[in-house]
Amino acid sequence: MTLKQKTKIAYWVWNCCAIVAVAAVVVSHIPSVASKFTEEKEFYGDLFTLNKVSLFKQPIERKLQQGKTGLEEAKVIALGDSFFNVAYEAPKFAYGFERKTKIPTYHVARDMRYLYSPSRFFQDNPTAKPRILLWENVEREIVGYHLLRTGRGQQEGTDTCVPARLSKVPGYKAIEQACQLVFNPKPTVFLVENTSFTRPFFEQLYTKRFWLTGDISPRTPEYSVEPAMAFYDVELRQARYPLTDEDVTRIADWIQKEVETIRNTYDIETIYIPLPSKYTVYRQYAADDTYNNLLPRLIPELQRRGVRTIDALSLFEQYTKTHNELLYYPSDTHWNPTAQHIIIDEVVRILEEEKFVQKKK
Repeated sequence: MTLKQKTKIAYWVWNCCAIVAVAAVVVSHIPSVASKFTEEKEFYGDLFTLNKVSLFKQPIERKLQQGKTGLEEAKVIALGDSFFNVAYEAPKFAYGFERKTKIPTYHVARDMRYLYSPSRFFQDNPTAKPRILLWENVEREIVGYHLLRTGRGQQEGTDTCVPARLSKVPGYKAIEQACQLVFNPKPTVFLVENTSFTRPFFEQLYTKRFWLTGDISPRTPEYSVEPAMAFYDVELRQARYPLTDEDVTRIADWIQKEVETIRNTYDIETIYIPLPSKYTVYRQYAADDTYNNLLPRLIPELQRRGVRTIDALSLFEQYTKTHNELLYYPSDTHWNPTAQHIIIDEVVRILEEEKFVQKKK
């Protein structure tokens, strides 16, 4: 092969790489551009967004209130997943708690590193000197946070087309988004169906199909008509994931380790709040009510170890026995303000009982 031929091949390879790089950058920005087209003026719940069946269409007001308490002045820090971050018809948990108690409370934006290991938050933020950490995990994520990531099995849905060794390379997330968009048709289909122009058509189509055939989205594979309630596929899988006693012990070990690390290293007391998924509270309405009893097994184990743990499942079940009001949105995976207030009241009760705050007369 002559030098001229080698040079042509080198130029060809270089140009191809340049085109691929430019395309990756452009495609990586598609999600942010897409948000402009998919942004809903009115929100009807994440599950309705997935299935578009009008039976589960319920207007939900979204709050945009921001807290005023800074990290350094906070006496309480609220750290959790989407339940602590959601602001439907009520402020986020931290702001609602601060409003009720008048205790300076700081809301930690959702960050996967801290959901699994909140001690890392205090390691990364040494200026934070709260007295109390409110650490929340919703049940559907507990198995993934504390079990599958520590050695048993592989969390479904976490496959990536970008090697893990590149995870710290600048632009990794953009490349990952581009790969998922190009090689996985689901985001592309979601984009097509959820523009402001196409959404009404698909809502009509899927609603008619539902009433004719009973078919619904595979992302909400089980539902009830009376009351109208859809269930998320992720929480169904996690609630039915086979758990041994050893699995529950492993989860409890990790939570206890984190709580003790936070206490011994940073002199901060923790209240752990494992919230039940909607399916767990209302599984009697699902086609299959199989449940691995994660919370009824985990909560006593944590309490036996001296971890302050709120038994939200018992509180919610007790409430549903005496009230007709639902605690979760029929068209969404998250709790409503009533459920949030129940947990806020329970946190206040524990703080008063432990004499962290003075009991109101």
